[in-house]
Amino acid sequence: MQITDSRLGASLLLAIVSATILLAGTASLPLLDRDEPRFARATIEMLERGDWVVPYFNDEYRFDKPPLTYWLMAVGYATLGYGEAGARLHAVVAAIGMTLVVFLFGYRIVGPRRAFTAAFAWATCVQVFLHGRLAVADMPMILAVTAMHWALWELLHENGGNRWRLALWGAAAAGFLAKGPIAIAVPAVTLLTLRLLGGRASVAWRRLGAAWGLPLALALVGAWGIPALLRTGGQFWDVGIGEHIVRRGVAAFNDRPIVPGYYLVTVLLSLFPWSPNLGQIPVVLRRRWREPRTRFLLGWVLGPFLIFSVYSTQLPHYTLPAFPALLLLLFQDGTDPSQFPPPSRRFYWFLHALVAILLLAVIGYAKWLDVPAQIRGLKVALATLAGALLALQGAAILYARAGASGRQPLADRGGGPMRVLALPGLVLTAAVATSMVATGMRPLAAPIRLLPYYAMVPPSALHVATGYTEPSLVFYSNAFWQLNRSPTRAEIAAPGLFLYRGAELGLDRLFAPGADELRRRAVDACGTVADGADAILPADREKVAERARRAGVPAFVIDSDLSRAVVCGFNFARSTWSELVVFYRESTPPPQDRQ
Repeated sequence: MQITDSRLGASLLLAIVSATILLAGTASLPLLDRDEPRFARATIEMLERGDWVVPYFNDEYRFDKPPLTYWLMAVGYATLGYGEAGARLHAVVAAIGMTLVVFLFGYRIVGPRRAFTAAFAWATCVQVFLHGRLAVADMPMILAVTAMHWALWELLHENGGNRWRLALWGAAAAGFLAKGPIAIAVPAVTLLTLRLLGGRASVAWRRLGAAWGLPLALALVGAWGIPALLRTGGQFWDVGIGEHIVRRGVAAFNDRPIVPGYYLVTVLLSLFPWSPNLGQIPVVLRRRWREPRTRFLLGWVLGPFLIFSVYSTQLPHYTLPAFPALLLLLFQDGTDPSQFPPPSRRFYWFLHALVAILLLAVIGYAKWLDVPAQIRGLKVALATLAGALLALQGAAILYARAGASGRQPLADRGGGPMRVLALPGLVLTAAVATSMVATGMRPLAAPIRLLPYYAMVPPSALHVATGYTEPSLVFYSNAFWQLNRSPTRAEIAAPGLFLYRGAELGLDRLFAPGADELRRRAVDACGTVADGADAILPADREKVAERARRAGVPAFVIDSDLSRAVVCGFNFARSTWSELVVFYRESTPPPQDRQ
């Protein structure tokens, strides 16, 4: 018996693969997405306040998402302590759980080997590689949506009983508490699509138990939602739903351009290294259209793509709830490209070759480009990340060529045990490279380079930032910040930390050939400090004053007796290299007006 024929053995192997990839570098990787520090810090404030109903960030209401993610993150902090690892633990656990759910659900409807392939693909695709380790709400929501679809399948096609109805409506409540109405909208569109694809008989609505299940889900959500609405005067609905869901649906967030066919293109990257198999989708649909599972999986896939195709704010990970069904649908006829029809086979090798060339070009470009020593770690991290993706690509190709579709065991397809060892070797290589990327990125992050200055003043002292307003400041300083305003004279006379953004250079200009002098000027203030996270950066007083003037810092700040420095670092949320002018006072000086 092969390992993919044993549910327990296969589940254990998949959990190991998923954990190996997702845990690599998670503790050392600085908070990247702007929502990561908001979630991470809001959970800390929730714990400090002892308030499990209304989240706060930077001592202000945070209505962006319901509370489930904060509750789960609190468990992560209790397990691993305050820090990146604790903040991300819930996402990693949910992503690993998704790997197992894809396999176990797939085991029921497509068989063990196809299910194993789909789960392995989930664990190793680019979008899960990225979002499976981020301290945000997506993974718990996707896990809930997948559980709902499993329950729907059991109720509609396998005559499932009350335990599946309980799972359906319990998962609906959990999904809503994780990320709001989208968790309900995706399976709802699946049901509507099934009705269109299969006629009236395709959906036996009475089997869903909505008469008691829907009130149960509403009661579970209402146990939090009603107190939250009462305590905030309805703002949780007005802002959380009206602003962050409805408004983003009719007007693109941050004025992003709306690109037609956006998700048809981004899925090629998000699903890589398995997107080259997408050429098989027409073949699978043509061969297996009469099978109820094919129509069910297709309806599930179409849900997120239809919803977000008419949603104005476009982000690549929005279609992630469709990936479990897409992968289960995709591999029904195997993975070996030698068995594909000629058009699918050409698409498969063309896309693999194109991405491999691009990734090798990134590695070569990073090696060839001469950059100042202070940002050399950034190009090394970029090249190493490309190497990690190449390793995942190699694992996908080897998996396909080794007969993982079920026609032959891995060790029987030529190369013997070496092929069996090569596959976990490539996965491990991707994990090691990811860990190296995280370790290399950490000392480059601007909020982390400011760590010595956070320690100069107590968290209760005034913290002011102008121009540089990243949420990471609040998380890493463990203090509340006044953002985008200048301090008064009275405030400057007291202990505090005052931060101004000077020059800023985008990633396109930072890595542009022929811009050596521009790059060197942009990072000149960093001096020669090897480890920006553990040392205070030296800076000449007159140079700092000049940079402060260029940053628009008021004269009475420049002329005061505040301690001062310049810190440069990468802002990963905006992909820019930022120069930050820092003023700080450790103790209150004699009263005087230095203007």
